Amino acid sequence: MEDRVTVQLRKVTLADGKEYVVKPLSLLEIKKLIPELRKLDELKSKENIDEALLDQMAKIMHEILKRTDDTLTYEKVYEIVDVSKVYEIIFMSMGRKF
Repeated sequence: MEDRVTVQLRKVTLADGKEYVVKPLSLLEIKKLIPELRKLDELKSKENIDEALLDQMAKIMHEILKRTDDTLTYEKVYEIVDVSKVYEIIFMSMGRKF
């Protein structure tokens, strides 16, 4: 995707100590993520965190964060994103405050 002008950049520091820019998603990008977000919502309603929930979180985080670092791998997301940051990053990517 080509770069576009972003009025407000939001940043988050992850477990590797690096600061990552979270670019706002376009309406089309949000629309494409809706099925993934719904699945996340269904999985989080379970009583315990399981592998499926973590996989879904990592998938969404990878989709959001790779927009600013195209070298970021799905496996690396597992290493640097902790559960407490997932919803913060989702909200930031949609231009909302957490």
